[in-house]
Amino acid sequence: MMAQSNSIPLDLILKLVRGYVELLERRPILVKSVTSGLIGAVGNFVAQNTGKGKNEQVKERSIFAFALFGFGVSGPLVHFFLNWLAKHGPSNPILKVILDRFGFAPIYLLLILYLLPRLEGRSHTDALEQLKKIYWSALKMSWKVWIPVQFVNLNLVPLQYRVLVTNLVAVGWNIYLSRTRSTQEKKEEEKDD
Repeated sequence: MMAQSNSIPLDLILKLVRGYVELLERRPILVKSVTSGLIGAVGNFVAQNTGKGKNEQVKERSIFAFALFGFGVSGPLVHFFLNWLAKHGPSNPILKVILDRFGFAPIYLLLILYLLPRLEGRSHTDALEQLKKIYWSALKMSWKVWIPVQFVNLNLVPLQYRVLVTNLVAVGWNIYLSRTRSTQEKKEEEKDD
């Protein structure tokens, strides 16, 4: 008699994957938006709960901001951009990545770094100040992380799964952004004290 495993049965995993693919085919923008929102929230939550001090509380508003940005901006925007790039962009694999990383990415990062503080309830001035302080270093880091990812994603992954690939990598990217923003906020608080 075999011992029963505590792991998730393979048939359940396959059923979930099939369900996701079916929903993705029927409602691509909604599925990509919900997935982006969940990934954003998870990345921010993980960032807040790893490496934090004992007296630091989880900032629910920040989790909500990442979720809202993912759902309302990231999911739809990345969906439409990747579809446009596949249909109208260059066929050369290197040029695709150049257009994505040096055309789309700087604008997208600007949106992230401005809108997240605004969605958290911070002022326009605060959002711009944070943007000025971390934009360039975050953009350089995005090139290091995302150029190889997007080379594979844009050239080997079927179009309908490209947002999913970016969402999966975005868990780590959102942790990086959350920590970078948090570090900058702590520096501001220490300077004010």
